[in-house]
Order: sequence, then C-alpha cells, then structure tokens
Amino acid sequence: MKDIVSSIENLSTDPEKIKLFRSYGTMVVLKNMGKVTGGLDKEYMAFLMETNGASILDYCFLGFKNRELGLNLYENVMDFWQADNSLAMKFWAFAGTSAGDAFGYLDLKNKKGSHFIAYYTPDQPEQVTVISSCFELFMRKFITEIQILIQANDDSFWIEDNTWMTSQEGSSVDDVELRDFLATNGSAYYKLIG
Repeated sequence: MKDIVSSIENLSTDPEKIKLFRSYGTMVVLKNMGKVTGGLDKEYMAFLMETNGASILDYCFLGFKNRELGLNLYENVMDFWQADNSLAMKFWAFAGTSAGDAFGYLDLKNKKGSHFIAYYTPDQPEQVTVISSCFELFMRKFITEIQILIQANDDSFWIEDNTWMTSQEGSSVDDVELRDFLATNGSAYYKLIG
C-alpha cells in the first residue's frame, strides 16, 4: 500500500488539491476499526495505516477521528445505510464526492479475501456498480484517471466520464476477477436485494 500512497503524493504539487493525513497515526485506526459495523476491508485498513484518510480533488477518502475530513468512516457507512436501506450490510462507503457519489466495498469477496469495490450515485438509488475486485486495483485505476485529469486540465476537481470504472480496455490494470464477475453476472450491477 506504500506505493499507492506514494503515487497519491506525486499526483500534484498543489496541497489544496491532494492531501494525505498521515499525522493521525496508526493507533487511531486500530482503536476505531471495530466501530465499522460488519468489519473493515483489509486492503482499505492497510491504506488507513499509511494515511488516515485522503483528499484527492473532490474525492474524500475517510478515516477515523480525522478532524480535517469532518466525518468518520463508520458514521459515513451508517449515513448511507439510513439514506438507502438496500445498502445495509452490502455496501460500505469509504470515499465520496461533494455531489453525494461514493465508492465503497461490498460484502462480495475476491479469492484472496478482499472485498470487491463498487460505485454508488444518489441518481440511481438501490443500485451499485461493481468497478474492481479489490481496493488496491481500484486505486491503481483511480490514480491513473486522476493523473490524466490533472495533466489535461489543472482546474478540474472530478472525473467527468465514469466509463473508466468498468472498462478494461486501455486500462493499465488487469483485473481478472472483475472481468470474470462481469462475464458471469452479465452486467456491472450488483444485486443488493434478494
């Protein structure tokens, strides 16, 4: 996970656009991880052990007791579950935007025991789109898209075209388990109810 955090640090020299919150320490993460109902994804926990949250343009990756982010991961998860009951114990929102879009891990696990990652938008309630078989592969794709965005237009704060989430074409990240899920499922949507 250190290389992911290092890649985030190298995205921009503008501290207003990219912020990592390393000063909150690993003890804060260890003391609060049990507050996440249903458990914390092991790869996201490894990320939090390196940086207790991050702000990347308009994308906020939540941690624990981080006053600069204003919201704890476990509170965010519960807020999403209250707003959309179909997400309860299925989708744990760990990152979001000011528009209410979110990335989270699912109750669906890959072969190594990490959780699949999905995307949620309030424009499509009771529905999530599976975008990666694990947090690490998701972050590699996400960082690549942020790099492209920063190089193309230094004034943008979000990725406008969301096709990168499920597209395997042109991606430097080969996500075999996501490809298998898409082929077996017939779509990128994850069944939340039933």
